[in-house]
Amino acid sequence: MDPMQRLRDKIQDILEPSCDDDGLLPPPGIIPEKSLRDVLSEPAVKEVLESFESKASYKSKEQCEKKSTIGDLMEFICGKATKIFATIVLAECSLELIHWFHKRGIDDSTLPISLKWDKENQTSTAESECTNDPLGTLSLDSLTSGRGQQFMRYQHLFLAPVFQKEKFEYSFSKNTRLPFVDTRDNITASTQFSEVKERRIHRDYLQHDIIFNLAESEGHPRVAVKILKPQMNKEELNDQAGKEVEMLKLMKELEYPHLIRTIAYYRLNETHHFVFPWAENGSLRNVWRGDPPRLEKSYLEWVFNQLYGLAMALDLLHHTKKCRHGDLKPENILCFKDGSNNDILVVADLGLATVHQIVTEMRKHTNPTGGTLVYLAPEAAPNPLNPLQPRPRRYDVWAMGCIYLEFVIWLLYGVEGLARFTGPLEAYYVRDNKTVDVHGDVKRWTDYIKEEDCCPESSAIRRLIDLISAKLLTVNVKDYDMEDPGYVFERNGNNLDPPPNSEPLLGTGADTPHVIVRADTETLTGRFSSAYNPSVQPRWTSRGMRVTLRKIIDDVTSGKCKWMNFDAKPSAGPPAGSGDSTLKVPLGQPHRVR
Repeated sequence: MDPMQRLRDKIQDILEPSCDDDGLLPPPGIIPEKSLRDVLSEPAVKEVLESFESKASYKSKEQCEKKSTIGDLMEFICGKATKIFATIVLAECSLELIHWFHKRGIDDSTLPISLKWDKENQTSTAESECTNDPLGTLSLDSLTSGRGQQFMRYQHLFLAPVFQKEKFEYSFSKNTRLPFVDTRDNITASTQFSEVKERRIHRDYLQHDIIFNLAESEGHPRVAVKILKPQMNKEELNDQAGKEVEMLKLMKELEYPHLIRTIAYYRLNETHHFVFPWAENGSLRNVWRGDPPRLEKSYLEWVFNQLYGLAMALDLLHHTKKCRHGDLKPENILCFKDGSNNDILVVADLGLATVHQIVTEMRKHTNPTGGTLVYLAPEAAPNPLNPLQPRPRRYDVWAMGCIYLEFVIWLLYGVEGLARFTGPLEAYYVRDNKTVDVHGDVKRWTDYIKEEDCCPESSAIRRLIDLISAKLLTVNVKDYDMEDPGYVFERNGNNLDPPPNSEPLLGTGADTPHVIVRADTETLTGRFSSAYNPSVQPRWTSRGMRVTLRKIIDDVTSGKCKWMNFDAKPSAGPPAGSGDSTLKVPLGQPHRVR
């Protein structure tokens, strides 16, 4: 067999099938660089070059002398032009073409290359698509128009992007082959604004420091690719994507285990994509589809450490990066395996997260949309007098309070108890034209748990319920509680969010820092006097939530209190109320965390 044909067959054998190739020029698939270098060994390259040179006929001695030596070509091909040489072989171009590339110093870094055929002059003009720089003109002797078309198609087999640790944003041309090796279109979730696809990324194309154990399938890591839907005009979509990119970059900088670390963002054909680690165990909602394990010290220790981790994640977002999440719900808390193969809950999906350029809860120009209705805080409800009323960061604290309460109900009363509680709830609060209050069913369940023999007043679970009912699920965000550790910390650091009616003193541009006029101590004390009225107890900050959870865990560790009274078993839950649900538990495979 001809050496070039033999090498062509070997290259075709390492072609990996890929997905998302619709609309691209054939053939489909990608060829990993590592596999290519194994095939293009120096002996294989030398054999092909020697075979070609033995058959080549040059029109003149001068033309022959212009050719590169086999030694020079081998050094060039194996060092800098592996992909160019492989493309020439696959496209069945004349090997005179490799001489042309070598003489001009055109290597793999210039790929992809476009070739524009000039029928009148029987020549092709080469141009680098990376730099748009002209590379030269090829005569018909080196490349026919048909072979030129094949060269342009085959080169993309070798150009699938590698997602690198140091890089986050990518922009790809329309012919880019992505390194996803699934051949099926597996859409795993879809909302009004986005869809998420499960993908396997070829192991050679992911050079990333992921703190989670990436689930693998046939040796290739599994990832989730989130694609924004074009539900708005191009300018608005690009603006929304840009905000999410900036938010995820901030998250990545924090390097905190309970905050998702995005692998990459890329733009392809005017479509915005985000690549995340794949959560093998699904979301917290998936965890709750099965009954909890037996309530033991080790399991409750894991639960409280996860709740603390989620609180710390919010604290970092709110106070370190000055932003909020905006759409907290069990579906947006994912369950991964950490480096020790232990389950870890992670705050994810920040599609509605909004960065606050100034430290303010009631910023004039914040215009949030979306959010999950059940977990919306009262202040997020539409206001006909002010439809663009912004949301404070303590909006996230309300949502986390909802999630914490559902977690406790699931722990104590299992799947059926949780379904009975959540089934009728459209929101955790009720309101009329003049007042707003916590939903009666929420109060009934929290009051019932406080009376359980397994949850005595000094126990960790009881203290958690007290935190939820008294500090998290409260409707007052106009005031601060002076006993809130977050308030004390921020006040001492002169970093407290301003009151609702404060206006910036300096700065008129969107990127200009704002200086807030701050009230004196006497005025603050007067404004916070409502903190001592239990009926209007202000909602705590995420820092207060985090500090309290840390104190509970430390007290159990030091022996000052216990997780719960293990000698008493939880009841079946409160008696059926007017709003209790009789809905069945949704189908699905639960993940049993431990």
